[in-house]
Amino acid sequence: MYQVLIVDDEAVVVKGLTASIDWESLNLNVALATSDVNEAVTYIEQRPVDLLITDVCMPDMTGLELISYARNRQPAIRSIVISAHDKFSYVKEALKNGAENYLLKPVDKTELTETIIKTIENLNQEELGSLIDVSNRMAFRSNVLDRWTRNSIDEADLAERASFLDIDIDQSCWSVVLIQPQTMNTSLVHALQLVKIMQNLGEQPYTSQYFINGSFTVVGILSNFNAENQEHRSVLLSQLDILRTEAAGRQIEYAVSIGESGGKYTDIPFSFSQASRYLPVAGLLDTPLFCGDFPARGEAEAELTAMIKDGDKSKAIAWIRQQSEQLPALDFRQAQIQALAWIAAIADALDLSEQRQHLPELLSNTKPDFKELRPVQFAAWLCDFAESVLAQINRQQQLMHPYVLRAVEQIENNFSQDISLKTIAAQFNVSSAYLGQLFKTQTGRYFNDYLTAVRLEQAQKMIAETNLNISEISSKTGFSSQNYFNRLFKRTYGQSPGEYRIKQRSKSGIKSGI
Repeated sequence: MYQVLIVDDEAVVVKGLTASIDWESLNLNVALATSDVNEAVTYIEQRPVDLLITDVCMPDMTGLELISYARNRQPAIRSIVISAHDKFSYVKEALKNGAENYLLKPVDKTELTETIIKTIENLNQEELGSLIDVSNRMAFRSNVLDRWTRNSIDEADLAERASFLDIDIDQSCWSVVLIQPQTMNTSLVHALQLVKIMQNLGEQPYTSQYFINGSFTVVGILSNFNAENQEHRSVLLSQLDILRTEAAGRQIEYAVSIGESGGKYTDIPFSFSQASRYLPVAGLLDTPLFCGDFPARGEAEAELTAMIKDGDKSKAIAWIRQQSEQLPALDFRQAQIQALAWIAAIADALDLSEQRQHLPELLSNTKPDFKELRPVQFAAWLCDFAESVLAQINRQQQLMHPYVLRAVEQIENNFSQDISLKTIAAQFNVSSAYLGQLFKTQTGRYFNDYLTAVRLEQAQKMIAETNLNISEISSKTGFSSQNYFNRLFKRTYGQSPGEYRIKQRSKSGIKSGI
């Protein structure tokens, strides 16, 4: 377990930080929580510390001085700063010293947890060896960009950190490009090589920021780039052609997915979410996929996902055969895009990582190769793929540990309540660390991430099907903060809860009440 040191001259803050996070479930141990900075110094001199969480203004030694001292003693130590002072000079000094984040008091539990999770990912990557030799600034930069794409940083903080990193967020037309190596056992090595190639392509008419996320996917944030503009597309495709040539020489295979463009930097999370959804599908073709070419995911595709997820084989196959009757009448590219959209809807049913990790295998084993098909062959291919996904879901459900199955069941039945990994683990008489690791291994998500996804799905239904206001829906689905709920909803569905309701009501002719 990674060792954590918490330092704040206010004992009540130390106590609150220690109690507010389920450290064990994150594979962390609070080795020392103290309000005495001198005690912290002594501990750093004698024992290893992986993560230091410290206040700024303290007697005897400031938190910034403590971080500097700790890094001189233990260069690999990570740090998170908490403070009641929103002074940019403090923020800048903290970031220069390699701090993962600078959080204001009272500390938001969700933001702190997300920062800690990202810090764990950074620590895990460091344990792979010396593959990534980056400066503290680069580590911070990657952290900011990753939180930006996942919509886990508020606008004020992002604007401040972007300024520090010389990123102009006032530019227009923002989009995300994802490049994922297809050889998973060497994905990090290949991802590093792909990033280096993209960064050395030379001058380009748009601005790009590249980094590698926790899934070893190369993420590019593009500004002044409109994915709907044919001239902009041609430029990007030319750049990607150079990448393909360079990568082929290194025997690297990869898939590319480009999310739709938005007019503001705040549209990046949706572009990222969209590109992520179609990334597995992108591996079926030799060309990059532009998500804007796909039809909007409607109720029909959602129904197909639900059929597959529920194991309703006969209904799903009948749906695919019926819908596929329209494909031969379309031109080839339109038919291909529509078929790919349905493949993505089928793949959406694989919501557990133990299932999703088999997706490339399922796609490659469905013969013939998709790129070789004619529209009249799409229906049979889609049915074969649907059957393979259904079989994988059935296999995984049979293999899943009873504790995980019961935890998932409790989430789905009690999502509106204040449930936690710790309370469920207590019911099974096991540690939260054990259950958390088991849950993460078999579902691919941390317990809280899985819970949030279920809550969002339920909220989406309630917004479309009830007259409850957004505040009530946020509360009834278990969200303690409506602002946080609104942010997550927009990242996931591409529009605010209110916008989503208006759109759904306009389809059915029902007057919208927000």
